[in-house]
Amino acid sequence: MTLGHAHFGYFTLWLCSLLGLLFILTGPVWGQEREDAGQRGDKHAEERVAADKPAGEDAGLERDVTAVDPPKRDDDPVGWWIGLAVLVGLIVFSGVVAMQPKERELEEKALAVSACGGVAGGKVAVFGDIHGNLQALEAVLSDIKQRGVSSCVCTGDLVGYGANPNECVQMIRDLGCPAVLGNHDHHCTSAEPLDKFNFVAAMSVLWTRDNLEEEHKEYLRKLPLVCEGENFTVVHADLSSPQDWSYVLDDETARTMFEDMRKPVCFIGHSHSPLAYVMDGAGKISVGPIGDERIESSGKYIVNVGSVGQARDGNPAAAYVLFDVESLSVELVRVEYDVEAAQEAILRVDLPPRNARRLSGSV
Repeated sequence: MTLGHAHFGYFTLWLCSLLGLLFILTGPVWGQEREDAGQRGDKHAEERVAADKPAGEDAGLERDVTAVDPPKRDDDPVGWWIGLAVLVGLIVFSGVVAMQPKERELEEKALAVSACGGVAGGKVAVFGDIHGNLQALEAVLSDIKQRGVSSCVCTGDLVGYGANPNECVQMIRDLGCPAVLGNHDHHCTSAEPLDKFNFVAAMSVLWTRDNLEEEHKEYLRKLPLVCEGENFTVVHADLSSPQDWSYVLDDETARTMFEDMRKPVCFIGHSHSPLAYVMDGAGKISVGPIGDERIESSGKYIVNVGSVGQARDGNPAAAYVLFDVESLSVELVRVEYDVEAAQEAILRVDLPPRNARRLSGSV
């Protein structure tokens, strides 16, 4: 959301509150005016009936005909109800106005595919879901260096869950590693509601919002949702609607994504479990673990690279993928790291204890 959009939303909210308050405060006056008008009307009615009454009729009957009930006080002034309706309705409207620019911003970002700059020929390390786990990231980057791989791409979620978001973001920035925006990156750098997060994830996001430095927040906000290399695409979640952060966990979702792929290979993260969906030339889809395999030119591949900082496949080791741009081969790599040190760091800063337990390999 731009500053102008935010100001417009706040101005609308302020105006709605002012109008609603005005209606509420003037409600009793409106009610009194209605009461006074009713009394004047009833008095006029009495006078007309008395003037039209024939002389000599029974006095008792005259009292029955001309008697008019005293006006009832309006205990439910219409102004109050109008005021409440205006206040509630316009506040809801202002919320919609304030949120729509953010939704449009994500949708526009999803359509703007960035280039994965800096990715040369040879092998490329593709990794993601670091989640502030400094110990795991250091181990993975050390392994990549030992293998002589100089290019890397990140599938997003640099922060969230872990105790070292600032250090992890800084390391990726220092590498000049192209990265895409993950859902935790997005929510940790915005004030959007966390209704789609479970309690532990939401608490982790709130902690990260409070502890992530502004310069790193700004870096994450500028990340694209999708980036492309010569023969591959990188996105955090479902390529068909990356701004919705949907998981790719079944053949139907994978087929829709295959239809939207412009490159033969798409690397994703989000589920923290390394996996590959393959669609052959005949349109048949198969799914299985990632092996050291060559990508056929007639097929398409969705490769979930797993997670550096919080594996969820029962194996606590960090995971990443080596992709050979020239031979079109994919290899899954697992790297051991100091899990206990990462757990201690989480507990030391009062993040949810479950974040620490999950690093042992429990899902």
